[in-house]
Amino acid sequence: INYYVQFEVGTFAKLVDELDGVEFNVPQNMDYEDPAQDLYIHVRKGNQVLSGKDAEAMVRFRGYPQADLKRVEVQQDLLKALIQQKLSATYVTKIPSVYGSIRNDVKCNMELGEMLKYGKSMLSLDTSNGIYTCTMPTYSAMDAHLLPDRNETDKVMELYFHTDGPIINNAPYSEKPTN
Repeated sequence: INYYVQFEVGTFAKLVDELDGVEFNVPQNMDYEDPAQDLYIHVRKGNQVLSGKDAEAMVRFRGYPQADLKRVEVQQDLLKALIQQKLSATYVTKIPSVYGSIRNDVKCNMELGEMLKYGKSMLSLDTSNGIYTCTMPTYSAMDAHLLPDRNETDKVMELYFHTDGPIINNAPYSEKPTN
């Protein structure tokens, strides 16, 4: 991984607001309150333009019948929608302004010039079928934790990122047990 972005809670909301919201079809009514986290989620089902607050609430929501599997799917779909809607010259030119509003809440090893370069190159991305998301293949360990499945992860990396051979061969976790 060449670049990383780490941000505080609330930063995603600022980002979505700077980009004028995101149109999204919310899959179900979302109601959850946790005063200890100062987390109050109330988002209605249906197609709508989500504010930053509602978009962030939606990616944090965990109350699906399919639990975190559905949560990950919804998060991926929301990010795809955000990219598809905001990947235009209008929004690429807003990168300096967006960066300025969130830079104190973000840790990133990419310089602004690099962000602009990649932002401009993304304008030619075919967003109708040029965005692929996946979830790292895992298996359940004896203690019920999920661990990365090396062989399946290598297959995903080879298929979608055209890597040549194993990329996680020396990773510091145990092999999947063979039965």
